[in-house]
Amino acid sequence: RLVSRARTLPGVEWVQCDLANEEELRIALRNIEIVFHCAALNGAPGSLEEFEDANVRGTLRLVRIAADAGVKTFVHVSSMTVYAAPDASSTILDENSPYDGRAAERGAYTRSKLTADAALLQYARRELSPRIIVLRPGTIYGPGARLPVGRFQLPSSRERPLVAGSRRVSAGLVYVDNVVDAMLAAARSGVPTGSIYNLVDSADCDQEELARTICELSEGRIRPVFAPYPLVWAAMLALDLFSLVRTGQLGTRRYRLQRSLAPMRFECAAARKDLGWRPRVTLAQGLARVLEGDTRQPA
Repeated sequence: RLVSRARTLPGVEWVQCDLANEEELRIALRNIEIVFHCAALNGAPGSLEEFEDANVRGTLRLVRIAADAGVKTFVHVSSMTVYAAPDASSTILDENSPYDGRAAERGAYTRSKLTADAALLQYARRELSPRIIVLRPGTIYGPGARLPVGRFQLPSSRERPLVAGSRRVSAGLVYVDNVVDAMLAAARSGVPTGSIYNLVDSADCDQEELARTICELSEGRIRPVFAPYPLVWAAMLALDLFSLVRTGQLGTRRYRLQRSLAPMRFECAAARKDLGWRPRVTLAQGLARVLEGDTRQPA
């Protein structure tokens, strides 16, 4: 992040450092009791090596230096993308659900986030300090981010965004302020090291509710259109075969589609029970703030 873009806030001191620079990290962590780790390389361009250097080695470097500095609590913002899609026996994704064994097929970001998540929990089992709490939010949205219209959006217009799959697919959204509330609740809690918490605003919110709310809030200006799964799967197959012809390797778009639209319900009972977490910003309120921010952007 650029310090030049940081707002002046009462009681806040901005310090810029690099996750790869141990000396800068040691300076930043002096006299600090709590670390909220939400820094990551999360978009193209970037090689697997670059993602792993930032997201895996950077995370382990930070927690090690935090331990040396006497930090008491380390709250790590991971991702719900680390999970495998549920099998046929259950559609529930909770904190005990297994990692995705095919994460590499979903890109370097997902692979590196999963590796960092696993490595940090292994560290928590081995070391007593700092206390480590892992949060796994769903799709985080808010002002400044793209309007969330579905789990798998296809190239399309802003007014008629094309969304893949059934209207019954879980949206898996969590508003950014609600994530911050969970981070603060985790830090204040007495939960033991190695605790894990999923975060989504509503397990019952699906793509239809999301589309309907967007349509209502935009007064009909934005109307998501749903593309049938078989049609989208066929398009992904064509792209995968094109990748095979062009690079000699079969593409992974079909698996990404399958994983994104798998029938799953995001369970967050643990955060409510242990942290007392309750999303205070509703879907309608959150989407309204995103839409309001969009209208302020230059055309």
